[in-house]
Amino acid sequence: ISGLIYEETRIFLENVIR
Repeated sequence: ISGLIYEETRIFLENVIR
């Protein structure tokens, strides 16, 4: 369950960094 949230959060953070 938390794995899905972690994956989406990771993509979100990558977009914010860029």
